Amino acid sequence: MVLRDWLSYSPSENKIYCLHCMLFGKHPQKAWVQDGFRQFKNGSIAIITHATTTIHVDAALQVKLKTSVLTLIPSLVEEKKKQVSLNRGIVSQLIDIKTFLGQHSLAFRGYREQWTNIVEGNVKDMLILLSKHSPDISMHITNIQMKSRKELSFISWDRQNTLINAIAQEIINIIKCEIQSARFFSISIDSTFDISRTEQVSFIIRYVEESGKINERLIAMKDSAITTGQALFNLFSGVMDQHSLNWKSYLVGQSFDGAASMSG
Repeated sequence: MVLRDWLSYSPSENKIYCLHCMLFGKHPQKAWVQDGFRQFKNGSIAIITHATTTIHVDAALQVKLKTSVLTLIPSLVEEKKKQVSLNRGIVSQLIDIKTFLGQHSLAFRGYREQWTNIVEGNVKDMLILLSKHSPDISMHITNIQMKSRKELSFISWDRQNTLINAIAQEIINIIKCEIQSARFFSISIDSTFDISRTEQVSFIIRYVEESGKINERLIAMKDSAITTGQALFNLFSGVMDQHSLNWKSYLVGQSFDGAASMSG
């Protein structure tokens, strides 16, 4: 009697079971699934007979199908890991570009940003420059140009804004940790009109690190329709609450642009 790969022998019961029928058999023969087969005298004939039944053939096909699909899973997982690694590399370089432009007070975007323009805007121009030395960036730009909207783009305006907001939040978190470590701080509130004649109110905090280094950080920029003392105080209080800063206990100095408004 020849044992096949779909047969399972139980030494304790001295019986043979059909694994394929156990897993995927619809209305399988009870002798091969529950009771077990032990008529070994006619075993070869019985096994061949069972192997040719419609129930067993269907179950065996299901096993083959599942096996062929399962072999694809490791390759799919590996491909996903490669794509994640590629995306992280692209985003990391984009963060470096935005950090550089922010540190040098340079504009991020241009008036026209089609790939056919000579000057695309600072972000895209730097990406084009980096693409000469970065295979990841080069591949990403090529895919965007070829596939257009079908390609996930990390260079679109909304993705850029998402990255800028993420960088800003990380900077704010660092500043908050430094202020909480220094405990005492002072604040300067200044205001000016922008091009749309909207009042822009800035909040600048000064504090001293344990090393003795004096820091001056912009923590918020808020629009204000009016600049009365009460309106500015409400803005100030909201900024303090937003950043979880205990100004009632640790604010030791303050200065304002428009002192007459604050004294009112």
